[in-house]
Amino acid sequence: MLVTASTDYPLVSIIIISYNDHKYLGEAIESALAQTYPNCEVIVVDDGSTDGTREFVTGRFGDRLQYCWKENGGQGSARSLGLKMASGEYIQNLDSDDLLLPDKIKNQVNYLEAHPNVAFVYGRTLCFFDDDLSRTWEHPNNVRACSGNLFKAILQNGNFINVGQPLTRRYWVDRIAGFDPLIRDADDYDFILRLAYAGAIGRFLDEAVYLYRHRHNLSDLSQMSARHSAVGQMRGEVYLFEKMYSIMLHDAHIDLDLVKCKLGDVSFQLGQTLFGQGDRKKALRHMYQGLCFNRDRWAYKLVVLIAAAFLPGPQLRELKLHVKAAFQKPKDAT
Repeated sequence: MLVTASTDYPLVSIIIISYNDHKYLGEAIESALAQTYPNCEVIVVDDGSTDGTREFVTGRFGDRLQYCWKENGGQGSARSLGLKMASGEYIQNLDSDDLLLPDKIKNQVNYLEAHPNVAFVYGRTLCFFDDDLSRTWEHPNNVRACSGNLFKAILQNGNFINVGQPLTRRYWVDRIAGFDPLIRDADDYDFILRLAYAGAIGRFLDEAVYLYRHRHNLSDLSQMSARHSAVGQMRGEVYLFEKMYSIMLHDAHIDLDLVKCKLGDVSFQLGQTLFGQGDRKKALRHMYQGLCFNRDRWAYKLVVLIAAAFLPGPQLRELKLHVKAAFQKPKDAT
């Protein structure tokens, strides 16, 4: 089950989740097996794939990894199952279409072993298109990377840590009960935010550790799936900020306004998206929640909310452009 076994090195569990993505999954697994760190276990959780993933993984990799199939339940539930299967002192997550650079685990374990007060360490993400690794570029989130307790930074700037960037101590993963199995998307955002809220200290090491794949040519079906995924991401963020708001409601040490603003923003954004998809009832509920939790630009939001209750989609989109322009402060205004 191990890449190599050595009792002199703490075990690292590399958890890969996949859903109908065996085209790229092999590369992700190879990048995990190719780590220069000498004591890793690789776990693949198949979240209900129907594309031959089981046959591909077991046939190509055999007992070099642990493989488990489960009914489709989303990313949070898949990572949660992976954690139950994991035996490592350190946890590394990896998405099925991304790659780990060879020295990632070795360098990050070395740092964590030398700094016992640090809960997780992360590095830079590089992006690439499809199968072309000859040209990479820095992920935009790299410029926001910082060290310390990242709770306020994540609230203010959004999640700037990709799920595969950090290596995290198992102690801290267990302390926050791992990933929330109810979140299909935005599970990494929820995880890192709760980790920081629990007091975890993170350290950024300025070295590339993770390769994030951008897919060039999406089929019509893939484009539709991507749109649904974007809505799923927003739903996940609404859920996680509703959860964080209820948790922190009576915490005098936290600026609750930050959480309320984030919840309001993502709720209103989700409402507008749902309206565009024809789900007026849910759209109005989310837009109303967005207005209640974040009163910034309240007049604009109120007009959009009222209009959404009565106008069809095309007319609302046109009205929003006029209303936004009307509430826009002129550039030369003082």
